[in-house]
Amino acid sequence: MLTKYLFSVINEDYSNYTSADKNTIKRNRLFGLLMHIPTILWFVLGYFLSQQIFQNVSTLMSVITGLICSFFIYLLDLSIISEKIVSFKKIIFRFLIACFISVLGAMLTDVFFFEKDINRHLIQSEEENIDYKFGLKIHEQQQKVDKARSDWIAAEKEASCEASGQCGTQVTEKEQLQIYLTEKDKIKTRFSNKIEAINNQYQLDTSKCGLFCSQSEIDKKYKDQREIIKLEEDKEIHLLNRKFDSLKKSGSGKSGTGNIYKALKKHAQELKVIFEKHQTELELLKLENNNLINQLDSNIKNNVGIIEKVKILKEIIFSDITSIIFSVFFFAMFFILEIILLFTKCSASKTLNDFWEEHQEKVAEARIRIAEKKLKDYEEASLEGYQGPMLS
Repeated sequence: MLTKYLFSVINEDYSNYTSADKNTIKRNRLFGLLMHIPTILWFVLGYFLSQQIFQNVSTLMSVITGLICSFFIYLLDLSIISEKIVSFKKIIFRFLIACFISVLGAMLTDVFFFEKDINRHLIQSEEENIDYKFGLKIHEQQQKVDKARSDWIAAEKEASCEASGQCGTQVTEKEQLQIYLTEKDKIKTRFSNKIEAINNQYQLDTSKCGLFCSQSEIDKKYKDQREIIKLEEDKEIHLLNRKFDSLKKSGSGKSGTGNIYKALKKHAQELKVIFEKHQTELELLKLENNNLINQLDSNIKNNVGIIEKVKILKEIIFSDITSIIFSVFFFAMFFILEIILLFTKCSASKTLNDFWEEHQEKVAEARIRIAEKKLKDYEEASLEGYQGPMLS
């Protein structure tokens, strides 16, 4: 039963089994067994490759893809087996296919075996990107928190000092104006430095923007940041103006819990609200940073495709001699499995059936030549007037 199946695999007539010699039967059985190796290999690679390349592909579609790939290589190998002498073109073509499938098979196998290393590399890379991205934001936000806290504490101390009568307001209107202008210049200088830093970062990101980078997204991002800084600057200047107006209205030379104290206390409360707002934004940034890092593992498994994995795989393989050995071994294994049928066909020795078939072909060719010679002689005799029957 097995022999009949193997004969049918290589498209041989099983009725010739009884008339075939022992070596021919062994060779046909061997060809039938070896035909399964590339066929199964292509089915498995086609199945897994379709799942890696296409998202949400069904199992049925993967199976169909594998069957199509295996049927293609089956027909090619069947044409090689059917030839008595394999043509040089088919050898080269089959050799190139073997190289291609060996590279592909070794690549997919490496992706499977080095999956943990690839994921770890991707996670580390993404963590660095997240830490860099949020590190700058957290650092800037921390500076805002520290500045808001110091401003709030200073305002509270000033209000307390005013209420205790230890440092009542004794400045003239000119001195108040000078203080106001100095404080306003400090605010403008501080926010101007922030704008300059953002412009420098914008130029850096613009220079790094390549072919697939969106310049419009970069422009929008930094435009929004500039607008936020401008709003913060306007808010602080507005608070400073209100403080200055309150001092002018309340007059000078007063202390205790009068109008000056109330203005200072109100200003301190406003600064406290700003500090709490910045503090909340800082905590939200840290929370978002931690959440992104915690979700890296699942995001990488679900969203990273085969192309990205192969790019990382290249770095992993060439970074260590052991991984190179593994990769070469997988390539050699797939190449041998792919080329073994062609090698067996080309190196197989002739059997009695082969010699008998060659003899039969030579006899048939000799008969054809004899018939052609008789036909030629008859045509020549006919030209000379001979009208008798053609010699048999």
